[in-house]
Amino acid sequence: LSLCMIAIFHLLATVVSWVVMILVSIASI
Repeated sequence: LSLCMIAIFHLLATVVSWVVMILVSIASI
């Protein structure tokens, strides 16, 4: 696993977690 792949995976995981938090906050309103 190269550092580039790790960086991309980390960025993707961060974006996914942000999207999930936004969806949860919208659904709870």
